Amino acid sequence: MRRSEEDRITRLEDVEEIRRLTIRYANAADRRNDPRVMRELFSEDAVWESKGFGVFRGRAQILAGLREIAATRVSHTLHYMIAPLVDVASDRRSARASWRLWELAHLRNETGSKFNPVMGGGDYTCRLVQMDGKWRFQHLLLKISTVVRYPVDSVIGTRAKSPRKADKV
Repeated sequence: MRRSEEDRITRLEDVEEIRRLTIRYANAADRRNDPRVMRELFSEDAVWESKGFGVFRGRAQILAGLREIAATRVSHTLHYMIAPLVDVASDRRSARASWRLWELAHLRNETGSKFNPVMGGGDYTCRLVQMDGKWRFQHLLLKISTVVRYPVDSVIGTRAKSPRKADKV
């Protein structure tokens, strides 16, 4: 049975709203997991989980957990959310989504250790619900598949050293 044009447009609008939610999440993550933004992205009963970082249940615990990660484990992030796949349920009350993550960051292996520049990759999968006309994450799972340290020529906030005369070509 073919869907009506109005139904198809509404589904496309839902998919676009979910993609925009994903970008708002990435932007908030890059702002040290800004709780003012993150609060609007999760349902009250949401779950956020990632091996090595923890499982946080409920919006309040998610905000506190993500704030702690930003304060102690991860710094200066740049999230690239790519290859999104979104499937909205026929009743438009729920959806499933996934996307790939490519991230540049400074990461600590343990509290008190030095931050190391890394490139990381992984996959997000999530369930979403539509509440009060807005899409929100109900369950968000991050599976990190690779983390690679990379060399840098300068430290954030400082200039790279000028080459010595002998190094100039």
